[in-house]
Amino acid sequence: MVATGGVPRTLNLPGSDLKNILVLRSFDSADTIIAAAEKAQNVAVIGASFIGMEAAFSLRKRGKVVTVIAPDKVPFQKTLGSEIGELFQKEHEANGVKFSLGSNVKGFEGDGSVKRVMLDSGDSIEAELVIVGVGVRPATDLLEGFELHKDGGVIADQYLSIGNDIYAAGDIVHFPAARTGDTRRIEHWRTSLQQGRVAAHNMAGTPTPFTAVPFFWTTQFDVTLNYVGHAVDWDEIKYEGDLASKDFLAFYVKGGRIVAVAGMNRDRELDIWEEKFRTGDASTRTISAG
Repeated sequence: MVATGGVPRTLNLPGSDLKNILVLRSFDSADTIIAAAEKAQNVAVIGASFIGMEAAFSLRKRGKVVTVIAPDKVPFQKTLGSEIGELFQKEHEANGVKFSLGSNVKGFEGDGSVKRVMLDSGDSIEAELVIVGVGVRPATDLLEGFELHKDGGVIADQYLSIGNDIYAAGDIVHFPAARTGDTRRIEHWRTSLQQGRVAAHNMAGTPTPFTAVPFFWTTQFDVTLNYVGHAVDWDEIKYEGDLASKDFLAFYVKGGRIVAVAGMNRDRELDIWEEKFRTGDASTRTISAG
């Protein structure tokens, strides 16, 4: 089985070779960041999705001056939508995290180690440590003779086979969704674990399609968000409850069907929606019954 994961994307910019410009992908890289943070007071986090925001939370809890830099208008804009992104931003700001959004990094300055992040606006941000969280690419360089997606991932069937009695799991795999038939690749560790089990059944001679419902969560400061389903994009987001009080469900609707549900303080309802996705019983008509 091939489960080589992802390779963190880096920034090829002036000064990118300075020390203490780091990525987060493994226990070793986490240990390196922690060691560097002990000697740094100002930290810049580049990227405002899960790696960036969770790193900002963790470093702020360590007492660091943290600034999140990203070209997006709000955090999580492409994955959760602007409203939930604004909620997370306000929570971070209430705990002392700073933001420089709508900004692109043009380079770094320092004297062997990074000291400043230079922005395309002409502004600069002091930073003795920089965390780059701008996504990953599938680690498929070792594969030869297999069809690859344009993003470098491998293309599997419903049994996670990529051909020649070889199976794949995790960040590298494009697989057909059981309920919609569309092909997707999901970079969540829980999906990787689920796929590993299914691939093992198939390698052992027990044909088992991959039908698990994607699920993930994130906790930052005192806020936890849970999410079931999968939405690359959506036509609209419908809400039940109150975002301001952090007690809500968010329904991601695409083509008249609910494709994902996120929520805070709604664990029971999210369990119900996970079952609805598993059985195929998810449509906009059933929102009020959730």
